[in-house]
Amino acid sequence: MDNKLPFYIEILFENFYLDILNLLCVLSVFKSKWSGIKIRELSFYYCIIISKDNKIENNEIEDIKFDIQSLYINFEKDLKRIVLYLYNLNFIEITKKDDKDFDKVKIKITDKGLQTVNSLESSYFTEVISYAKKIKSEVTFSKENENIILGVSENEV
Repeated sequence: MDNKLPFYIEILFENFYLDILNLLCVLSVFKSKWSGIKIRELSFYYCIIISKDNKIENNEIEDIKFDIQSLYINFEKDLKRIVLYLYNLNFIEITKKDDKDFDKVKIKITDKGLQTVNSLESSYFTEVISYAKKIKSEVTFSKENENIILGVSENEV
């Protein structure tokens, strides 16, 4: 017996191409970082922005719900594949390589990647970009905030 889900159900939960376009939208918001953005920082912002249940109000990152932890962990699992895919399409460039720690690699969206983002006509992607700009201006990437997203208490660090 084949236990594989029908494609239309599977794509609701695991959509590699949607993840790619979402990541490009988030990267477009960080295009002003001349040296690129670290993978770890990108993961942090991506998971806050993409998680529909986690709207941050009054700059309080503590208000997020715990479902973002699973999103963060699952995204980390797929991130290398997404980065490689975007790199091969020339949508991103790798501005800093670190053979020992993938989290320290820096990437930056290319002009071709920006053109792709600008050509997206869906209101969904417009909302992703708008929310990404809001989160970028209101939430600071820090080890403390990352621990909050991961559900790690100060006593465990």
